[in-house]
Amino acid sequence: CAAKSFSDVEIVKVRTHYPMGSEKHLVQALTGRETPARALTADIGIVVHNVATAYAVQQAVRCGRPLISRILTVSGSLVERTGNFEVPIGTPISHILDHCGGLSGDPARLLLGGPMMGHSVTSIRAPVVKGTNGILALGKEEMPSREVMPCIRCASCVAACPCGLSPFDMAARIKKEELDGAVQIGLLDCISCGSCAWVCPASIPLVQYFNYAKGSLAAQQQAKHKQEETRRLAQFRDERMKKMRKAKQEAMARMKAEREMKKKAEQAAATKPDEKGAA
Repeated sequence: CAAKSFSDVEIVKVRTHYPMGSEKHLVQALTGRETPARALTADIGIVVHNVATAYAVQQAVRCGRPLISRILTVSGSLVERTGNFEVPIGTPISHILDHCGGLSGDPARLLLGGPMMGHSVTSIRAPVVKGTNGILALGKEEMPSREVMPCIRCASCVAACPCGLSPFDMAARIKKEELDGAVQIGLLDCISCGSCAWVCPASIPLVQYFNYAKGSLAAQQQAKHKQEETRRLAQFRDERMKKMRKAKQEAMARMKAEREMKKKAEQAAATKPDEKGAA
């Protein structure tokens, strides 16, 4: 093992259990320490880096190379040549697929990321960004079409949730646009792993509900921030205008006082010769 030469490095084997890649669950499995809700592992003194981040740090510190590429996993039944590739950031997906020999057919779904947490893309002209870690081209046989049925409240999603949440309850509140209610029961603690949707016998797209709610909340917060920023700028402008008006009034008052002093000085100078003549 390459780590044997480093006495301060320890390699620990963890059981195969999705989503073990989640930093909070990985920390709990390795150290037994639980990260509080809506907190980071750094808050309990533990920093988690994945392999890609560690490699990027090594390239930056030792080689002086900025983050200009990502290592991607290209997979799927329709990909002619699958594998891991180092790809420059900004490369279109189409170029990567061409490098892999192209696709053997039209994909039923093209994902950036993995099958559980990946995001669907509609165009292969989309570029690779610094957060991209994989490209997955799924065929129709890999996309079983199941009709969405009403929730039977079997609680299978509750049992599958690695964060101990109630997905069916959150989804019900989101359907009613009760986003604040969903937040109160743990929406923001959801890691969007997809375990709940995978085990749901009614094929309810629970993760899509959660992502929609998170996006709506983010948009609301952005709009609120924009309003607050607009209000702050308006107040700043009003204060600036008041200062400008005050400065202008003070300047006019000084000019008026200077004119009066000058006028008095001229009058005083004009009366002095008359006094001498009278004497």
